[in-house]
Amino acid sequence: MKEYRLTIISGNNVGKAQILNSFPITLGRSSKNDFSIADEMLSRHHCSIDMRDNELWLTDLASANGTAVNGKIIDEIRLHPGDIIQLGDTTLKLTDANESATISGSPAAKPATKAAPFAEIPEIKEHAPRVTQDGKIDLGLNSSPSEEDIAIQKKNNIQSIKNLAIVAVATIVIVGIGMVIFNSLTTKKTQATQAPAVKLERSLEFHYCEIEATDSNIFRYELILDHNGVLTAIVDDLSQSRHIDKKTDAPISKELILELLKKIERSGFNSLSDIYEDSNKQGEWNEICITIINTKDAKTVNVLNKQLPPAFSIVRDELRDFAETELDLKSINYSKEKLEQLAAESLELANKFYAEMEIASDNLFKAILNYSKTIDYLENISPKPEAYSIAFEKKRETEALMEKILEEKEFEIERATNLTDWETAAEYLRELCAMIPDKHDARHIKYNRQLLQVEARINKTR
Repeated sequence: MKEYRLTIISGNNVGKAQILNSFPITLGRSSKNDFSIADEMLSRHHCSIDMRDNELWLTDLASANGTAVNGKIIDEIRLHPGDIIQLGDTTLKLTDANESATISGSPAAKPATKAAPFAEIPEIKEHAPRVTQDGKIDLGLNSSPSEEDIAIQKKNNIQSIKNLAIVAVATIVIVGIGMVIFNSLTTKKTQATQAPAVKLERSLEFHYCEIEATDSNIFRYELILDHNGVLTAIVDDLSQSRHIDKKTDAPISKELILELLKKIERSGFNSLSDIYEDSNKQGEWNEICITIINTKDAKTVNVLNKQLPPAFSIVRDELRDFAETELDLKSINYSKEKLEQLAAESLELANKFYAEMEIASDNLFKAILNYSKTIDYLENISPKPEAYSIAFEKKRETEALMEKILEEKEFEIERATNLTDWETAAEYLRELCAMIPDKHDARHIKYNRQLLQVEARINKTR
C-alpha cells in the first residue's frame, strides 16, 4: 500500500508531520487523535483520513469551524499529493511519504503516535458526611448563638473544614516542593555525570484544587499534570453522588503542553502573592489553589473566599479549558449549584438576544449559542430542571428560524446572480456574513468566499 506524508506548513508546530500508513487517522486539538495539533480553532476531533480502494479520503467530523481543501469547504473529498488542507489556523500539505517535508530549513517532526482509548470512569464512591435530622449537610458554617452546645459544635466543625482546607493546601505545596526537589536532585545527578552541563528541556507540571462548600453540598475539583505528561481529573460532588477519577491513557504531546506553558507565562501568574484571603460568607466556603512548576521553578497561589485576581483567573480558565479538551469533561467540572447558576445566566441572555433579533443582525446567532450553552450546563444534572426543556425547545425554534432566513436570502442571491445584478447579490451576502459573525463558522466562510467573487465581478465592470 502506498504511503503518504501530511506536514504542517503554517500555524503552530510548523514542520510536524504524520506518515499515513495505517487507517483511519484522526486529526484535532485533543492529544487522543492520531495527529494532534495545538490550534484552538480546531475541534477536539476535527476530521479523519481513511483509505478506500487504494484512494485517500478526507472526512470532516462535524467540526465547529469546518475543513477546507485547496480553498474549498468540504464534508468529504478524495485527496491527492500536493493538496493543501486548512484546519482552523493550521495549514497542512499532503505529499508522497518519500518527499522531503523540510520546512524553512528545519527537519520534519516525527510522526504522531496513535493514542489509546479513554480510560473507564470508576464507579461512584460513597461519602459519609454528617447529616442533620432535616436532611441538610452540616459543615459547621451556620451559627445558632442561642444554644451553647450548637455554638460549640459549629466552632468545631468550622475548624474541621479549615483544617481540611489547610491539609489540602499543604498537600499541594508539599507535592509541588517535592517535585521541585526531585527535579533538582535529578538535574544535579545528571550534571555530575555529564560535562559540560546541558540546558534543561522546558517542561510544565501543575496541580489545581477547587473546593466549594455550603450547608447542602461539598464539591471538589482537582487537576494534576505530572512530569510524564499524564493529566488526571478528580471530581467529588456530594449532592449528585458523583466521584470521577479520569486520566489520559497516554502522555499529552509536548507541543500542547508548551503551548499551555506560554499562556501561563504571559498571564503574570508568577508576580502574584502566595495567598489572597477574606472572611467567608455564612454557610459558604470557596477555595482555589494552583501550583505551577515551570521546568524547575515552582509557584503556589491560594485564593480563599475572595474574588480571583485577574492573572489567577486567566490561569484558572486555561487549566480548566485544557482539561476539558483533553478529557472531554464538558460540564462535570462544576458543582450542581454553579451549573444551575451558569445555565440561568445563559438562558436569560439567550432570551434577550432572541427578543432583540431585529435590532442587530447577529442577535439570532448569539441566541442559539446561549441556548446551546444552557443545555450543555444542565446535561449532567439529574433530575433535569425546567430550564433544560425550555432551552431545548427555544434552541430548536431559533435554529429553524435561522435556517429559514438563510434559505430566503440565498434564494435572493441566486436570483440576483442569474440576473447579473452583482450589487444586490453582494448586499445579501454581506447580510449573511453579519448574521453569522464567527469567521471560523463554515457558513461564514462560504458566504465570505462568495462575496469576494461577486465583488471581483463588480470591480471588473467598473
